[in-house]
Amino acid sequence: MAGISRALVPAGMMEDADVLGCLRSLCYDVAGDAEPVMLDALLRIADLTHLLHGSDWPQAPAPLAKAKLGALLGGPHGQMLGDLFWKNVASIYGLEGCGESVRMAEVHARWPCPA
Repeated sequence: MAGISRALVPAGMMEDADVLGCLRSLCYDVAGDAEPVMLDALLRIADLTHLLHGSDWPQAPAPLAKAKLGALLGGPHGQMLGDLFWKNVASIYGLEGCGESVRMAEVHARWPCPA
């Protein structure tokens, strides 16, 4: 985009766009086959606070979802991924004070987080 925008912005044919900044502001679900190549590439544009984990269960059979999670946690980035299971999602929904014991089925009933 930078190459295109350098020519088109001065000509008034498009507005300047911070594509990388926009990509960095998104959240990414790393369920599935994220290791080793895809997660490595994703971490070049997104920081850990923008990564989430959705198991894809029940669409993915439980044994498969569990195996993929094991591959993710056993991969080269496994030690740094702890927050993507609760803390990152809690931050998005403003549930930081609820603690990890809140079940996701209770989230809507407890929104906003009780004092």
